[in-house]
Amino acid sequence: MTARQLLEALSSGSSGPPSVDLDLDDLRNDFGPAAEAGDLQDSGLSPDKTEVSILHDVRPGKAPQPVVEALSSMSSELLGVSVWDVVSKKNRLKVTGCLRWTGSSYEALGLVLYRVQHQILQLVYLGVAHGERRHQVGRSLVKALREAARRDPLCLSILALLPAEQQTEE
Repeated sequence: MTARQLLEALSSGSSGPPSVDLDLDDLRNDFGPAAEAGDLQDSGLSPDKTEVSILHDVRPGKAPQPVVEALSSMSSELLGVSVWDVVSKKNRLKVTGCLRWTGSSYEALGLVLYRVQHQILQLVYLGVAHGERRHQVGRSLVKALREAARRDPLCLSILALLPAEQQTEE
């Protein structure tokens, strides 16, 4: 199943792909040491050229328009469809984005689509811009989601939805 098929399945309400259930306690140390100073941080948006920021719950009308456009552009490149064509109140998907200020605009480095249902944070899609892969962007987005799940007293675990061809055998 492609990423676009996954998003279309979610937006249409049909059954999704297989999943892997991850307990929050099992994930506490799975992603190595905390980020070094100057690495990605959850600090909101800053017009500092060297700072990369993670912004939670991004949506049109709430986040600055340049941020919404940067995430739309990156998702179109990665998925073939804008993230805003898929996210709706009906499917309760939320977007967390990793962005860099380039001096004149924001550049989207990565994004995560997720939702919280029945005490479970469901990670639906994680994408990183091609030029930013292997630079800790994906790891930082997962870390940010883990922290968000820990802060939510109703969230007991994280569920990663994976296409069948990417599942590992236990």
